Amino acid sequence: MKGFKILYHRFVAACNPGSYGKDCKEVCGHCEGNEPCNHINGSCPGSCEPGYAGEMCLTKCGSGRYGRNCSSACGHCANNATCDPITGACPECAPGWTDSGDNKCDRACNDGWFGKKCKQRCGYCRDDEPCHHVTGSCLGFCEPGYLGDKCDESEFSQLLAIQRKMLNSVRELLSFKRRKVGLIANITSPTDLK
Repeated sequence: MKGFKILYHRFVAACNPGSYGKDCKEVCGHCEGNEPCNHINGSCPGSCEPGYAGEMCLTKCGSGRYGRNCSSACGHCANNATCDPITGACPECAPGWTDSGDNKCDRACNDGWFGKKCKQRCGYCRDDEPCHHVTGSCLGFCEPGYLGDKCDESEFSQLLAIQRKMLNSVRELLSFKRRKVGLIANITSPTDLK
């Protein structure tokens, strides 16, 4: 058989879907759409399922990340909680933040509102400027007649509070003088002179 070479081929069976490697003993990662991984090295042919990253889709999203290949940043979860690594949903939004019905806490409160669940109304900021969505502080000045960081204290109520403090101080002073006069009267009473 001159001029002919006989080649022998070794037949290698692919692993069952979901496994790879030597003797198919390794388990595939989280390939998107339950697509089988490469039967030799375990890599996913496409993308990873949401919540996982890496060539073999075995790495869970780290803190502050979620979604396909962990490519999205979490919103503003209350108490620095971590969002769901698949959906990005927060257990609860941090004050000043809300969502579009998906619990991602990625939207600041609407103008005129602030705080926990965006349920606190802003004060009287000058020219209807919005307050800070987390603290409620007015970023500029207050409308005439209002005071405080949040422009929610009327000048009239402030004047009344100052007036009450002054009245209490006068009362304390008069009370002290009465006690002092009473002490002097007790010391110089005729019974003390005997």
